[in-house]
Amino acid sequence: MLQLPDKINVRREADRLTVEARIVKLTRPLAKSKIDVKWWLDLGVPTQIRKNENDNSWQWAKRLGELRQSRWHEAVAVETEDGEIQGAILYWLNTGSFVDPQKGAVHVEALATAPRNRPWLVSSPIYRGIGENLLLRATLHSYVVGFKGRLNLLSFPDERTVSFYENRKFEIVGEDDGLVQMELTSSKALEWLREEGYDL
Repeated sequence: MLQLPDKINVRREADRLTVEARIVKLTRPLAKSKIDVKWWLDLGVPTQIRKNENDNSWQWAKRLGELRQSRWHEAVAVETEDGEIQGAILYWLNTGSFVDPQKGAVHVEALATAPRNRPWLVSSPIYRGIGENLLLRATLHSYVVGFKGRLNLLSFPDERTVSFYENRKFEIVGEDDGLVQMELTSSKALEWLREEGYDL
């Protein structure tokens, strides 16, 4: 039976070595102390640059508080050996495909890597591969719940964000209130997971 990973491999940019990181449950206290307060303060970027980031106003702890009675969401994060949170994802396990609403799909509500890992923000990112690994885990979770890897999300329309998802085999399938509807079909999910070494 397919198991969701509790560890992933990411690349540490300083020495270009592949290192192991843990997948941890993203709780409200963890989000408050390690994401909402710390991510941007530690970086020290000017307010104007921060405002250009799509997730600059996200309040992870508040959102998790709103969802504390929900059993349909999953929130996990990547934690490195220094105890820092390098990225996080929040997704839903009770939604349908954008393309075929009769078929189930995991819906990604939020995905972000820590600003210190974004090469367009800092000259020396610390880790690479965080966002991709979190997206891959959501795809695996789609298999676990019987959705055959189908995954969808609403993307900001900027080229960098859309390209990130397209490079992971997502397709643009529509538009919703200024956001881009994107979906990973079951066939593309299978293709991606096989490329990552999963035998499905």
